[in-house]
Amino acid sequence: MKTFLDFEKEVRAGKLRNVYYVIAADNYFIKAASELLREKLSGNKDNRENFFIKYADDTPLSELSDLSDNYSSLFASNKIIILKKCEKYSRKINELFEFLKKPDLDTTLVVCFDREYVYEKKLDKEIEFYDFSELPVKDMIEWIRIEFKKYGNEVTNEAVEYMMENFPRSFDILSNEITKISSFEPESGKAIDKEMLIKFTGY
Repeated sequence: MKTFLDFEKEVRAGKLRNVYYVIAADNYFIKAASELLREKLSGNKDNRENFFIKYADDTPLSELSDLSDNYSSLFASNKIIILKKCEKYSRKINELFEFLKKPDLDTTLVVCFDREYVYEKKLDKEIEFYDFSELPVKDMIEWIRIEFKKYGNEVTNEAVEYMMENFPRSFDILSNEITKISSFEPESGKAIDKEMLIKFTGY
């Protein structure tokens, strides 16, 4: 199954879709995907013009259809709709999929499902999903290193291995913990090590 890295590569290459089916366990890569789409479609990731976040449990399909087909601002026609918790449409899932077969051409929809629901209903057998809840081990290691580098820090191999084995596999949590660790400046030239992880995170 494709991951966020595949999504990112495709969007940056201009290979855009009107509908993206996503498996998501937390918000980290959904937020990253939102920023990437805004940057590609409007030229600025901070531009929230025609950008909407909706939740399936309080958004009737009729409202979703109206938003997709009819609403646009005076300044732009492209819309980005992030629709979370789509498993809540369970009783109307076929109706949702019928709607998504003929999306408005000026709308980009990111429809997010719970992982267990997708596999239980075997939706991945018929639909191509991007899994935003996992990364291959090699890519996960690289992601951890990149997150630390954002704060100007290096991290030892032992520390990365310790995080992989002991920290929750939630990108939201991992990102927050890396931010917390990085707020404590190590000695000049010293990389973040296992001892620092244990001291400042409790894992």
